[in-house]
Amino acid sequence: IGFFLILAGSVWGTEKVLEWKPLPDLPDPIGVAGPFVGVHNDALIVAGGANFPVSEGESLWDVPKVYHDAAWVLTRKKEEGEYVYEWNAGFKLKNPAAYGMCISTEKGVVCIGGQTEESVYSEVFRLEWNSKAKMLTQTELPSLPATCTGGAAATVGDFVYVAGGQSGIGLETATKNLWRLDLSKANPKWERLPGFPGKARAYNQLAA
Repeated sequence: IGFFLILAGSVWGTEKVLEWKPLPDLPDPIGVAGPFVGVHNDALIVAGGANFPVSEGESLWDVPKVYHDAAWVLTRKKEEGEYVYEWNAGFKLKNPAAYGMCISTEKGVVCIGGQTEESVYSEVFRLEWNSKAKMLTQTELPSLPATCTGGAAATVGDFVYVAGGQSGIGLETATKNLWRLDLSKANPKWERLPGFPGKARAYNQLAA
C-alpha cells in the first residue's frame, strides 16, 4: 500500500496545481483496506484494516478476508533541509477492525465503529501519538448509540458528526442515522439528530 503527500498551491503557468510526493510504503507487504487513518502530532497513523493474505499461486477469491489490529505511525524529521520519513511499528488496537469512520483532531485521531467478519462495533476511541516516548495510546470515548460500519464522519468546530453506515454486516442494514458528539465537553455524549433526507446509505462520503 502506498501513501502520497500532496503539496497544494504550486503554480504551473497561470493555474494552481497539486504536487504529489511519494511516502514510504506501509510495512505490510499486502496493504490493508478500510483502516483508521489520520494525523496527530505531525505523524500519520494507520491502524486496523482488512486484506486477503494470498500466497503465491493462490486465488484471491479462495482466501478468506482477515481483519487486523496492527497499527503503524509514520514520522518525519528534517535532515539537510529535506524531510526523512520512517514507519514506527509494533502497535496494536485493542480489537481488530476495518471500515470504521475516523477524524483527525488536535487531541488525536478519533476512530468510530467498524467491523470484523462477524461483528459490527459501536465503540469509539482516540489514537494519540506521543512523539517523545514514541508511543501510540488508545483512549476510550463514549460509544455510538448503535453499531455502525461503513459510514462517514466530519468535524465542524468541536463537533464530530457521523452519517449513514450499516448497523450490521449486510448492506440491507444501511441507515439514515445522523449522530453528533461535542468534544469540548468534559463528559461528552452522542446526540441523535434527525436523519438525513433520501434513501439509507453506507460507504458514503461526508465533507464539512
